[in-house]
Amino acid sequence: MDKSEKIKAKEEELAAIEVRIQEVMASSKMSEADSYFARGEAMEEAANRTKLAPRKKKETYQQALEYYRKALSLGNANAQAKIDEIEKKVK
Repeated sequence: MDKSEKIKAKEEELAAIEVRIQEVMASSKMSEADSYFARGEAMEEAANRTKLAPRKKKETYQQALEYYRKALSLGNANAQAKIDEIEKKVK
């Protein structure tokens, strides 16, 4: 095996590693988006259970809204529907 073949083999190996890194990064990003979405759901549930404190209820909805917005920015498509739903409740 001459030097050019070794270089070509190393370049192919490097390209495969770069693809794997991109896959891991995308997976990590989706996990983070899912985490924010779950937090948003928890805050929304807390707001739904708040009865006699309208200001606290609104603040909790606002917090849920922020989590859903972060989830959407990280690629969670389900977050948009939740954002629309909560924005109606907060107005």
